[in-house]
Amino acid sequence: MKTQLLEIFIKKYCKLLIVFFIVTSAVQCKVDTSDEKSLIRGCNKFGDDIYKEVAKHKGNVVFSPFALHSSMALLTMGASGNTLKELLFKLSLNNVHNFKKGYETLIKRIQNESFHVANNLYISKKLYFLEKYRNEARHFFKAKPVKLDFTKQARATAIINKWVAEQTNKSIDKIVDVDSFDSHTALILLNAIYFKGEWETKFDEAQTLENYVFHTSTGETFCSMMFMKPSQHNILFTDKYSILTLPFHKSNIKIAFIKVGPKNITISALEEIFSSKRFFQAISQLRPKNAIIKIPKFNISTNYELNKHLSSVGISNIFKSPSFSNLFRKNVLVSVDTVNQKSLLEINENGVKAAATTQIRMRVRAAPLIHKFYLDSPFLFFIYDSKDELIIFRGRIENPIESENK
Repeated sequence: MKTQLLEIFIKKYCKLLIVFFIVTSAVQCKVDTSDEKSLIRGCNKFGDDIYKEVAKHKGNVVFSPFALHSSMALLTMGASGNTLKELLFKLSLNNVHNFKKGYETLIKRIQNESFHVANNLYISKKLYFLEKYRNEARHFFKAKPVKLDFTKQARATAIINKWVAEQTNKSIDKIVDVDSFDSHTALILLNAIYFKGEWETKFDEAQTLENYVFHTSTGETFCSMMFMKPSQHNILFTDKYSILTLPFHKSNIKIAFIKVGPKNITISALEEIFSSKRFFQAISQLRPKNAIIKIPKFNISTNYELNKHLSSVGISNIFKSPSFSNLFRKNVLVSVDTVNQKSLLEINENGVKAAATTQIRMRVRAAPLIHKFYLDSPFLFFIYDSKDELIIFRGRIENPIESENK
């Protein structure tokens, strides 16, 4: 077979990143339970919606919809009323029982030596979880509640950042700052995922090309370009795009790279094409081809505050006047203050390292405003039939103790 030249000229790195995290979020689609299948469909659907908002950021994009979805699911267990309804609908979760069981089996199954998922809960020392929430968070999400004095800001910061560093193998060592907390901080939900995969066939460092021209959307730059001699790879060529997947050693996780095809559509148009459903349809069409591949080395990190993005996809109640009556023992009025995610993606000759930490920070909010209507000064009154709009009595009261006025 004649060797085909495939140079992965990614005009923006996000051509690569959109696909990597969709693959990661769906990991193994051959699942054992209907709960898990439903959960994965919901996670991917939510990932499609939220990625459209995240992709509006300029430049490189590294984002984990799986990490955000699992964090929001942990939050959903404590929600009630309209807040619960909104979260279940927008996260594409069938019901509370099903998604809890789904996450329990999914987290247990996908974790291995190369892929790690962790959750934790840091609660104000003044508050207490409902026993049901505490037990279910521990059982289904392996989240361990930890009491913290958020007024001791330096200590709280050190404890939380240490946990993040441990769970991501120091790829991410900071998610909060000293000024992230105050006396009103009620709870911090944390999720961390870490993946480190070695290429099934490694690139030869001696073959890496330095100062290689990389064509961006606005011009040219130079990068280190990894090079692999002709070998068999799963590839799909179309007029609009080309796809290459590379496997990792002893792992079900793969990475897919998508580049613009001969029609030379924009990167934004390419992103519009690839919903999670369309992505997996395209992946099923890949076939082995003999190809030379070139892929840039890079190490990219991002940090997104996601409040506006979540509101844009219809999750807004959690920031306003939410109901979390299934969270704490007492009827504590809390709302979500901040949702943010820090992510990292590194690609080199040995393989890929990716990490993401998602934080949901909650605050005690002020009691609902109770308006006052005191009739302690002269007033008017009307007694009327509201249906027929007939005024039966009307008058003015200037002195309520003056019983008779002649």
